[in-house]
Amino acid sequence: MIEALPLVGYCCLLAAAATTDLLRYRIPNVLVGAMALLYPAHLLVRPDRLDLSAFAAAGAVLAVGFVLFAWGRIGGGDAKLLAVAALWAGAADLPLLLAVMALTGGAMSVLVVGRSRFLLARAAGAVGSVRLRDGLIARELPYGVAIAAGGLASAIPALAG
Repeated sequence: MIEALPLVGYCCLLAAAATTDLLRYRIPNVLVGAMALLYPAHLLVRPDRLDLSAFAAAGAVLAVGFVLFAWGRIGGGDAKLLAVAALWAGAADLPLLLAVMALTGGAMSVLVVGRSRFLLARAAGAVGSVRLRDGLIARELPYGVAIAAGGLASAIPALAG
């Protein structure tokens, strides 16, 4: 049971990051930092999960993320969140993380591109989420939601085993 705590904590932090990105279009550094700090705790209780390729995967994803950030394609929080999710996924589950992220992002894009975004924006405004309302109207995606979906999907095998 105790060996699952860091992984469960990571999943909870992913959900929190998705929620804050959805509501405020911002992923707090404290959430991403906490996810990164939980990883060594995970390895302490599950030394069988040590995979050095996870660090290489996270480094590569972080490098690509920062290039995309510099080009204005993604936010800095998205780049950091994706790198930490890649660390937790490792090289073996990185394709799953990226596939689920892409599918979720695609589904979100369909909602934001179509006229349904105005209904969603009205609903967001009605519950007091002005930033989400404005983002939907401007066709901005809170991509941390898609990243978190991919991170959760790649964590499921580790939770099960």
